[in-house]
Amino acid sequence: MNLEKYTNNVHFPNREDFYLITFGAVGKVMRQFKITEFASRIAADAELSISPLASSISVGMTRAKLLAVLKERGFSASAEFDEAAYRDQQKAYHHREASLYRQFKKDLIDEMNISDLPEGMTDKIIAYAEQEGHSSGKSGIVDVMGDIIDLMQPLIDEWRVLSNK
Repeated sequence: MNLEKYTNNVHFPNREDFYLITFGAVGKVMRQFKITEFASRIAADAELSISPLASSISVGMTRAKLLAVLKERGFSASAEFDEAAYRDQQKAYHHREASLYRQFKKDLIDEMNISDLPEGMTDKIIAYAEQEGHSSGKSGIVDVMGDIIDLMQPLIDEWRVLSNK
């Protein structure tokens, strides 16, 4: 069973990436950039890219360092956490994770050739495999599930015979 297709490519959001930096010189227009885009936005801004500020900013600066540099250069600066955007990204991550896990369980039932068993029975088999194998990840669940099915195969075969009468 190819477990790579159940890997969540949506990464859990890094809280630090959801800060908005608001800054401006006294008497000038205030600007607001996402912290993750700060260096590129400074470089792309016609006015700021030629200012001494541009040479002081680099990709990957921490929020505290960025605010300190802005204040050293005479800017008024503050950081605001974008809670709504962060929560939206968390929801997207969890939604994708749940969707992949549902598909994993469905495919596992098919892989183990037990899709014809009653749902209540497959649910209990998977629950036990999860309980015993989860510490090793999905591969552990697959291994335990295989062991359970091997042990139960005579019963499964008998159930199939009886249910077809």
